[in-house]
Amino acid sequence: KEAPQIICLTGLKSTGKTQIARKLAHDFRYRHICSNTLTGVHKFTNVGRGVPANKLVSTLIDKINEGQGSKQVIIEGFPRSREEGLEFEAKFHPIQKIINLVCDDEVLIKRLSKGTMGCNLGGKHTNESAASAV
Repeated sequence: KEAPQIICLTGLKSTGKTQIARKLAHDFRYRHICSNTLTGVHKFTNVGRGVPANKLVSTLIDKINEGQGSKQVIIEGFPRSREEGLEFEAKFHPIQKIINLVCDDEVLIKRLSKGTMGCNLGGKHTNESAASAV
C-alpha cells in the first residue's frame, strides 16, 4: 500500500491558507482537505466550541482513507496544536511538512476588515502576500 504524503497548512485567519492550499493541490495533484468543513466537525465550530482533537483526527483519517487513488493530501487548518499533530501521527501516519502561513500585520488587518471567504464559505479573497509564497 502506498504511504500517504501529507502536508499541513496552518496560520491565523486570513493569512491565505485556502488560496495556497488550492494552488498547491492543483499544481502538484494533491487532494485538498479543509479541516473546517469536514462533516461532523463543523457543528462544533458553529456553536463556538473547539472541536475535540480526537474527533477531528478520526474524521481526517476517515476522509483521507475514503479518497480514491492519490494519497497525496494537503490538509488546510490542521494541526491547531502540537498535541493534535502528535495524535494524528500516532493514529495514522507521519506528516511530511507543516507550513505555517503568516502575513504582514497591515495586510491581515485589511483582509479581516473586509471579511474572509476561506474554504468554509467557498469564496475568494485577495491574497497579496500568499501568492508570493508559492
